[in-house]
Amino acid sequence: MLVLAAMRQFFSQFPVFLRRHSSIAIAFGFALLFFLIQFSFINDYGVSWDEPLHRNWGKIFHYFLRTGDRRLLELMPGHGIDYGPVYYFVNFLLSEKLYAAHLFSFVAANHLLNLITASVAVFFLFLLAESFCRRRIAFLSVLFFMFFPQFLAHAHYNPKDIPLLTSVLITATVFERALRSGKRSLFCLTGFFLGISIALKVSAILMLPAFVAAYAMQVRSRIEPVPMREVCATVFFVAFSVIVGVIVAWPSAWGDLSLIPQSFLF
Repeated sequence: MLVLAAMRQFFSQFPVFLRRHSSIAIAFGFALLFFLIQFSFINDYGVSWDEPLHRNWGKIFHYFLRTGDRRLLELMPGHGIDYGPVYYFVNFLLSEKLYAAHLFSFVAANHLLNLITASVAVFFLFLLAESFCRRRIAFLSVLFFMFFPQFLAHAHYNPKDIPLLTSVLITATVFERALRSGKRSLFCLTGFFLGISIALKVSAILMLPAFVAAYAMQVRSRIEPVPMREVCATVFFVAFSVIVGVIVAWPSAWGDLSLIPQSFLF
């Protein structure tokens, strides 16, 4: 009886939730639609030329965790040591489990996580577009994005750029919320996600100048002057959050942090 009462209350309040959080509901609907459409084609996609390379990075990092031998990381082909290995590692483990359970073919099992990640990108693109423009523009942006041929293909077999794209969209969405609210906690969260993006691919640092310029404009446009002490404190905590994000998302560098600055030279 308690369960039925709880379910009845949930469904009675659900329409209210949708009205209050319509943007999240619509974004989720687009993401789910994209995933279901692309999932129906998951067995029709083959393997890109560098996909085995990325899978090998996850496999080598898995062996490194089991043995602790850093020489394995140095043997990563294709400069794999210059990328944070977490996504490739998770994809390797997930695909192994799915294939061993006979739930997917070997190729499809390697594509599932990437497809989910691309769907998350669709979700955050709608939220970001709506925050800058009208809802109509957000609809058009997501529709063009969802059916852009290059994105459709990469959503299946590009485990290097799709996670970066998704992480950048998440970072930009949180940063937009931080600018509107002025909350230091959201700025720090932006820094943390930026750090994760950099760990995925160091070229994500190119977002930094745009963020710095936007924050400077926000500070100067305030009616009441912002104390320089507050600005410096925010910059310090954000910089610290970036560093934390990079290190947390780059476990192969925990034993040798010099690997991170060296990767920028790659």
